Amino acid sequence: MLNKYIAVYIPGTREVNIPLTSEYQDRLAGDVAGKLSAIFGGCTEYKTKGSYITAAGDLVREDIIICKSYHDIDDIAARDQVESIAALLKDSLSQESVTIETNAGIDFI
Repeated sequence: MLNKYIAVYIPGTREVNIPLTSEYQDRLAGDVAGKLSAIFGGCTEYKTKGSYITAAGDLVREDIIICKSYHDIDDIAARDQVESIAALLKDSLSQESVTIETNAGIDFI
């Protein structure tokens, strides 16, 4: 049984609060889904809403896509492999952070 998971939250914005087109966000999610599937054998994507307070104190509410994979490997090894995916998203979108979620909680990359 696969009883551990790791997920990457695909932001719906770039440069903190500029909305992405749904087509571009879907393309990013497809890229992340492909990478997670290559590492863990598959993933599930779902769309939802998210919000957070920026470093400047502003509320950002956005559509997000969560790509989630279940696995049975070491948690640290799984996180290490996925952290680079989140860091690439963060840099390419000029975001303050990108969220990774595991059974242990969330972290901001």
